[in-house]
Amino acid sequence: MVKTDEKIKNGIELPETIGRYKILEIIGRGSMGIIYKGEDPYIKRTVAIKVTLPESSLSESQAQLYRERFFTEAQAAGSLVHPNIVAIYDAGLEDNTCYIAMEFVDGSNLARFCSKNKLLPLDKVINITAKICEALDFAHQKGIIHRDIKPANIMLTRNGIVKVTDFGVAKLSHSESSENMGIIGSPAYMAPEVLQSGKATKLSDVFSLGVSLYELLTGVQPFKGETMVEVINKVIHEEPIAIQKLNPNIPESISREVMRAMSKEAENRHQGTMEFLFNLKNALKETKYKSDPEKVDERIKYMKALKFFKDFRDDELSEVLRIGTWFHYKEGATIVREDEKDDNFFIVILGEVQVKRKGKVIAIIERGSCFGEMAAFSSQRRTASIIAAKDCVVIKINANIIDHLSKDLQIRFYKQFLYTLISRLDSTSEMLRH
Repeated sequence: MVKTDEKIKNGIELPETIGRYKILEIIGRGSMGIIYKGEDPYIKRTVAIKVTLPESSLSESQAQLYRERFFTEAQAAGSLVHPNIVAIYDAGLEDNTCYIAMEFVDGSNLARFCSKNKLLPLDKVINITAKICEALDFAHQKGIIHRDIKPANIMLTRNGIVKVTDFGVAKLSHSESSENMGIIGSPAYMAPEVLQSGKATKLSDVFSLGVSLYELLTGVQPFKGETMVEVINKVIHEEPIAIQKLNPNIPESISREVMRAMSKEAENRHQGTMEFLFNLKNALKETKYKSDPEKVDERIKYMKALKFFKDFRDDELSEVLRIGTWFHYKEGATIVREDEKDDNFFIVILGEVQVKRKGKVIAIIERGSCFGEMAAFSSQRRTASIIAAKDCVVIKINANIIDHLSKDLQIRFYKQFLYTLISRLDSTSEMLRH
């Protein structure tokens, strides 16, 4: 194995190999070391390889703890074969460096959706949560507690598949060593009983999942502080701000279940992730977000009549409705404000809207056209305000979701964005000629 110490010091040089794996690039730093993208030369499989930080920089006890935690992850996650858990392929110790070879996930973690201008639609969040609950329930049935559930440890592939990763601080129910590891993980997501005694159960994972869901729904961490001591004190003693105060669009029934998951006393929480999921789904049924089939069919009819969606299949239009949010605006209502920054774009379903810059109308956008896509995809501030010229209906879609749709659906969206750009350039050229 090629030594990694020099690369870590200067941040440039990559090891050629780790174990039998060819190293391609660095893809991140985990709580326990460096994560590389690599390739198994025998079966030509792309893998992610996690290695410990160089033990030369650690005391003997710290190095031993790193090794224990690394092989805890290998032992725990290696026994879990589930479509929503990152697979472990191999683990080894060579030249005093531990490594784990695991499934390479082509995507990003959920932390990117935890800011106020990048929130996912409610039903999308619940669908993702469902897969996390199923994965954790599977682990819990095997006697494995994750102990570090947080948005950064939940991956979403480009095809929209949820993957729970990083069992590096997992607790085996039959293991004694993990009980003596102290506060390991992320205190802002840890249950009070874990912070106080170090003992974790499946209800501790329920708490961590509740905190993660709170953040995905509001864009705000419920227990935030400038120091670890302050964070721990808030987790143990303080109640978070009500979800609806931070995001009024979240129904009270959903908020109630998330807050219950974050109860200080474990016995007051849902008694497992599947109970949490069952209650969330029931809460969703009580809200306006649950569209009945007749309403879906009606909306698809409206969409099929529009030039933007003319090449979309019915199943793709259903997917668009699932990821988007349907809005009704009264004449004169502001839909987008000049100088604001967010990641949403819109398609006009009914009516028309005005484009205003510094209070002056510069264009009219009619039914079947999109707006806001340039700023959304470039993460730039809005260059104009969009006002409802008359009563109108629009569908709002978060641009970050597009990468997680099927390839065919992505192509249809990008094709329409290209047509829109060409049309606007033609209009600009025509204006310049006159």
